[in-house]
Amino acid sequence: MQVFNGIGFAKRQLSELKQRVDRLRAGGVRLKIVSLVFGEDAGSRLYTKFKQQAAGEAGIEFQPVWLSLADSPEKIIKQIQTANRNCQVTGVMIQKPAQKVWQASCQPSTPVPLFSQWWQSLVAVIDPDKDVDGLHPSTLRAIKNKRWQERGRVLPATAQAVLDILNQSPLPVSHLVTQTDLKVVVIGRSEIVGLPIYYELSNRGAQVLLLGRAELAQRIQSGQLLLDADVVISATGMPGLIKGPMLKQGVILIDVGEPKPDVDMASVTTQASFLTPVPGGVGPVTVACLMKNVLTMVQ
Repeated sequence: MQVFNGIGFAKRQLSELKQRVDRLRAGGVRLKIVSLVFGEDAGSRLYTKFKQQAAGEAGIEFQPVWLSLADSPEKIIKQIQTANRNCQVTGVMIQKPAQKVWQASCQPSTPVPLFSQWWQSLVAVIDPDKDVDGLHPSTLRAIKNKRWQERGRVLPATAQAVLDILNQSPLPVSHLVTQTDLKVVVIGRSEIVGLPIYYELSNRGAQVLLLGRAELAQRIQSGQLLLDADVVISATGMPGLIKGPMLKQGVILIDVGEPKPDVDMASVTTQASFLTPVPGGVGPVTVACLMKNVLTMVQ
């Protein structure tokens, strides 16, 4: 089994990116990301540290704006609008907090579905021309309708990372498109991972199936499992969800779980031909792809 080295791959991406950034700077173009971060979320603090470090390696300025989950939506939106209007800022993003952390900051009786409403109310304010992490709702619609490139949009960084990693696997995207007997199963329906990957691969002509947790549970109960999948991309945040007996021999496993892996690595070693570890797999490449998105949006 090949275990993908996301750290090494990301470093190579950042090194190549820096050369392009340096050429832009020599022509008078400077790149800058403003990232809104909610300080209560430990994961957000850690990811922001990684992103700031990667931006430094690529020669891109990175400015975190620290906020609290106790801040009013109006205060948060004002910060987004300030970044939108700043002509020196080329990219605006919001570090999404964990739903449990957000819930803990609210009244105990606050319905969990309000988290999605709160999040969508914020990302909808980002200027689509500065949406370097593909968070704006119109970006997802453009991906679904195969119009994201003509509109100057980018894929969400994690989705782009998955595609970049697939192209390093024994079954790159070109194979998935041309060999119609190959099947990709994407588990998880999030707007920044599962859905954009599903839309993009489907639009390119690959055979893709999108599963939520309920559909996966039905497959497990029926005994179908994931035995029809040549590639499994899992982004559920459910540790140890994917186990060896569920998979066919030689499967490609892209684990987008965080902070712990969706894949039970010990049980898949005899089944998988290619696996992204957690940590050190998709995460570092996502950060590199975010930096790449900044450059893409100004060219």
